[in-house]
Amino acid sequence: MNKAEYRNILIIKPSALGDIVHTLPVLEPLKRKYPQAKITWLVRKEFASLIENHDDIDSLIIFDRKLIAKSWYSPAAMKELARLFKTLKKGSFDLVIDFQGLFRTALFAKITGCKRRIGMSNAREFANLFYTDKITPPSNSNHIVDYYFKILNALDIKIDNVKYGLKISSQSQDYIDGLLAEKNIEKNNYIAFLPGSAQAIKCWPAENFAKLAEALSAQANLKIIAAGTASEKQQIENIVRQSRTPIINLAGQTNVSQLAALLGGAKMVIGNDTGPGHIAFAMGVPTIFIFGPSNPQRVAPYKSPQSIVAIDPDNRGSDYKSFADEHKIEAVSVELVLEKALQKLTQEIK
Repeated sequence: MNKAEYRNILIIKPSALGDIVHTLPVLEPLKRKYPQAKITWLVRKEFASLIENHDDIDSLIIFDRKLIAKSWYSPAAMKELARLFKTLKKGSFDLVIDFQGLFRTALFAKITGCKRRIGMSNAREFANLFYTDKITPPSNSNHIVDYYFKILNALDIKIDNVKYGLKISSQSQDYIDGLLAEKNIEKNNYIAFLPGSAQAIKCWPAENFAKLAEALSAQANLKIIAAGTASEKQQIENIVRQSRTPIINLAGQTNVSQLAALLGGAKMVIGNDTGPGHIAFAMGVPTIFIFGPSNPQRVAPYKSPQSIVAIDPDNRGSDYKSFADEHKIEAVSVELVLEKALQKLTQEIK
């Protein structure tokens, strides 16, 4: 089976943002192994703009989860679900890889009718019942990217290097160039804060971001911006109020692709363990991730321990999260983050 010449490959990884970025490195080796293959990616609607210009993705299948989940029994939701199932069935895929590992994504794989469906043996919600090939976790690493690479190993694909391949559309770049000009901000002359998260336990305190902004503005002479979703605007305003240095609040002013362009022009990005930070890292921007309960060994930027600020990041085992008091994000001091930031800025100057 490993010698099969696959021509039509479906990758299932609809969300979340950081998880999608972690999955991007599989594309280049997969395309190199099967250069004639059409690679399709099933992705949630709100994240599609991030990957639609990727050189190794030939098409997207959009999963409008918000519409379907809001009221799945409504005519609009039922119509959307029927469209999705029809698209999956008509795909004629000869290889499906489910990198998400949930019941619904494994069901999507099954619905395709594809004869080879690869997934993780430890997938949640009994998802592995739908796979023809169940790949066990690597024995020498807890990181999710190494697990994804082991899935490729099952296809006799070797990993020579790690490429993310993110590309910013000209429309998104033009929008950000205009936004920065409007705010009198020069490219590569600002630090971007990412203080939000869908999970409150992953959010570094607002007063810490405020103090960090004051210290960085004084010592690095760079402007500070803060970005995020519209729902995070008030959270960022709380930081702005507590800081004695100006912080420009751009929350809610970008979609995912535009946010990538904004972060791509930063001198440095500092934030919680969230998807936008992984976008910045994937584009080669010096990035600092402040970790609380999430296990850095599993989901930190791949092979970049110098990008992590956390308490005891290397001794948390294989658990997804730690609920020990010493691993709460409040335990990470401003001094620790500032030291890491100044160190990275010094390296950039050299």
